[in-house]
Amino acid sequence: MKNRKSFCREAGRFRLLRCIKREEQMAYNTRVYRVAALLRVRQKEIKEFIGSEYLGCKVDFYNVGSLQELKRVFLDIRDSYDGILTNGVFSDRFIACNNTDNAVAHRYISATEKNYFRRILLLTMEYPGLDLSRVRLDLMTTEHDLPRMIQEDILRKKMNEEHAEVYRLNEAGVISFEQNMASRQIRAMQSGEYDVFLTRSAVVMDQKEKLELKTKVIHVDYDEDEIYSAMKSLRQEIEKRDLQKSQVACIRFQLPEDSQPEQLQKLDHCIQELVHSQRKLSMMVQLIPDENGIEAITDAGTLDMITNERTYCEFWNYLNKEKKIPVGLGFGIGNTVKEAIDHAAQAVDFLKMEGKNRKVVYLFDSDGEIFTMSTMEREERDTRNIPVVQPAIMTATVNRIAGSAHLSSRNVFRLMTALQQAHCSEATAEWLCQELELSPRMSNKMLSNLEKAGYASISGKTQGIGKGRPCNIYRFDFQ
Repeated sequence: MKNRKSFCREAGRFRLLRCIKREEQMAYNTRVYRVAALLRVRQKEIKEFIGSEYLGCKVDFYNVGSLQELKRVFLDIRDSYDGILTNGVFSDRFIACNNTDNAVAHRYISATEKNYFRRILLLTMEYPGLDLSRVRLDLMTTEHDLPRMIQEDILRKKMNEEHAEVYRLNEAGVISFEQNMASRQIRAMQSGEYDVFLTRSAVVMDQKEKLELKTKVIHVDYDEDEIYSAMKSLRQEIEKRDLQKSQVACIRFQLPEDSQPEQLQKLDHCIQELVHSQRKLSMMVQLIPDENGIEAITDAGTLDMITNERTYCEFWNYLNKEKKIPVGLGFGIGNTVKEAIDHAAQAVDFLKMEGKNRKVVYLFDSDGEIFTMSTMEREERDTRNIPVVQPAIMTATVNRIAGSAHLSSRNVFRLMTALQQAHCSEATAEWLCQELELSPRMSNKMLSNLEKAGYASISGKTQGIGKGRPCNIYRFDFQ
């Protein structure tokens, strides 16, 4: 009876997903894009699930056995497709290493935190007396144990750290990382210290068949939700690139209000020099000077090229460091020239909100997303272990949090960007005072309101400056 119920439940879920698929397919019937699925594992299941066409994408499948084969196939076919789908972060990073001009969109399917917890839950149901300290996950080291990871809720953090580390590697580094990871996992399996080992690695699953192991090895696999999410994200990225060909972008170079006319002339000369030194830009940028700065009008695709896909602002370093011109930059994207100019002006206004020069640049796009771009060189970001891609902050999210917590959108946005720039999710009232230049009373009010609204929780205590009592550490979750 139990198996029958389970079967009916799974069958019902499958039918529901198929219905969703048909509805979404109807919504994307205006244009068909070509996608190549370069899969190292689960090709048959994914092909059966997606089919030959999904979400307005015609999908061709290629079975690749190794990263080297993945590279060879990708270089052979990339000019024929609008997007590339792979499985696993190693495959996606390998594609990125060989897609240096970012000519084709790419996304990957991968297991998530949810998939781990589902496997752990099924294990505890199957083996009620299972000791979780004898269960090991592939991303754990000898310093971790599973019960503590669950209690401290650090699984997602470890997955994000692993992702950031992989995306700092070159081709050789990716291969070495994957090999070392597989060797480390197999040694742990052979040690006899664990009853169960959970892994995402297809390499490990292939090798474990050749070994005589007492440890039960379980593959942490993704399900239909992850496949759908990856395909939907890929389609959206392809559409965005298509749309950018017709969208307008504006770069606002803003001088201080007390600047001299000579500085504007110097700025104009430097921008002209910078634009015309890059052949790709010389025919794509129109410069419009005014009394307080210069606006450069271009298209969204060129803007993405200039900012390395909205992650790094080279112009800021060139003007502020090399040419010693104290200029603030704001980027805007819109469906019209006026909208792009307005968004760039908003980005500059957000810079004025900052009490300190954080050396960041904001970009407002046509969807209401705010991107925070670094002005640090790539080498400096790598040295400080700062990820290249910064997540966008949605204005709708800022307004929702501000409304729920009875705070100003300005302060909520400043807090979110300060946390993003510090690459942390925890802070104290003292930290808020220092980073946001708020009074102690206002800092405590912000934290109290965010806690009541469910966006912050106390995660520990730390000793503040002086001999006072320890202060609370707050963990933020703005999802």
